[in-house]
Amino acid sequence: MLSRKSRNLLLPLALAMLGPSLIAGCAHGRVAEIEPSSVARKLGLADCQVTESMRRYQTLDYADRLGDPNLEHSPEWDKAMAMMQPGDDLRYVHCKSGDNYFGLFRGTSLLLKFGGFLF
Repeated sequence: MLSRKSRNLLLPLALAMLGPSLIAGCAHGRVAEIEPSSVARKLGLADCQVTESMRRYQTLDYADRLGDPNLEHSPEWDKAMAMMQPGDDLRYVHCKSGDNYFGLFRGTSLLLKFGGFLF
């Protein structure tokens, strides 16, 4: 059985160990939201789910979660960044057919598929 003094020391120690993990989790914890199916249809992707538009860092964080921590260092990423113009969207596309990728969209046009994943 722990004494009162031991318990009083354990709580700050546990918080000190868990605190940085919780803070890091909150900073990178946001997962891209899925757009309504009407948005996917407008993009010509009726049998797919499409995320909301993501910033570059969000795309890289999402790729890391999906198992590709090196997307930023790939030729595909370089190509996407070279093609990207103000107003373009980066989105993740997950289709029933098994086709899963990041896409660079300009309006309703898919300009580039990159970072494909197998599920």
